[in-house]
Parts: sequence; structure tokens; C-alpha cells
Amino acid sequence: GKVDPGTSRSYTVKFREKGESARWEYKESTQRRMMIDTLSADGMYEFSIRISQGEKHSKWSVSVFQRTPESAPSGPPENFEVKPLRGKGTAVIATWDPPEEPNGRIREYILSYAPAMRPFGMKSVTYRGSTTTATIDGLTQGERYIFKIRATNRRGMGPQSKAFSVAMPQANRAASSFSNSKDTQRTSHTSSKQDTDDNPDNPNFQSKEEPEEPT
Repeated sequence: GKVDPGTSRSYTVKFREKGESARWEYKESTQRRMMIDTLSADGMYEFSIRISQGEKHSKWSVSVFQRTPESAPSGPPENFEVKPLRGKGTAVIATWDPPEEPNGRIREYILSYAPAMRPFGMKSVTYRGSTTTATIDGLTQGERYIFKIRATNRRGMGPQSKAFSVAMPQANRAASSFSNSKDTQRTSHTSSKQDTDDNPDNPNFQSKEEPEEPT
């Protein structure tokens, strides 16, 4: 029969991320424009629409595919970890995984670090987006450092990770200190008055033997 002219027309859009296993989501409107703001950045989506009027519905339209625009990464790189490099007291090795929501192709990672007691003088090193490990050298033995990392894409920088704190080993410094202590003791002993007086090579050496009486 004829459609009641007083019945309002509505539109239903169904959409899903590209892929047969993805679940459809639905959104209705009486307008011919609709905002869908639950999509992820830099994702390929499939859209289809149908018209409803009363209890009657049209067939679903042919699907249209559209990629959402990129945006800056939503979160920091995952699983960020820094460890002292074994056998070298001045270097660390850092590892990480890409952000959970990169929102585009990662172009660079920016790793920043500074001594924990002077956090405002941070140095930054940039690595390619395909990199997930790095070695940082030139650190001071026995000092504690903080490290942070963030990801960037062509839309901007993501947030920094939480600070990761690492105490550099100081075994070499302790050994050096022990060696210096021994040298100091040896020097102190050598310059004692008794050794000075008894050393015939010393220009201030004076013989303690009494001269013989003439016969």
C-alpha cells in the first residue's frame, strides 16, 4: 500500500572496520547528515545506509570504504624498559613496543634522559619509526638517570611515557677508590721521618755511626 505521508523518514547507517570478522555498528538519524565520532584514527571503514519509513525499509546500499584521517598517537610507546648494558658501566640499552593506538604510521621515537638530580637538563635522541631498541652511552658511573620516550607521526607527537629510573653501576668507581686509598697509604708510609732518615739515597741522609777514637 501507499506510505502514510505523515510518517517520518529516517536513515540508518551501519559501519565497521574493514574485515569480514568485524562487528557492524548502527546509528540512526532523521537528517541526511550524520556525525560518527567513535572511529579510530587511520583506520579503513566500511559504510552502508538504508532508508526507513514506518515499518518499511529499503535494501542496504552498496558499501563505501573510507579511511579515517591520521591523528597524533593517543598513548606512549608500550613496554618501555631501560637496563644498564652488561660489562659497560657508562651505557644502557632501551627497548619498547609501538603505541597501542599509533593513529598513523610512526615516523620517529624521541627518547629523552637526564640525571635524576638534574631532570631539567634532558637530552633527546631521535630514532626511526621502525626502531624498537637503542643503546645510550656516555653516562656517568654510579649516577641515577631517568628516561622517557614518545612516538610521533605526521600529525604530531604523542604523550611521553612514565619516567623509567636506572641506577648506573659503580663497581669500577669503588675499585678505583680502593686503589687510590692503597696508593695514599703507601705514599704516606714512604714519606715518614723514619724512612727518610734511614734512606741513604736521600740527600738529607745523615749517618748515625759515631766516629772512631784515634788510637
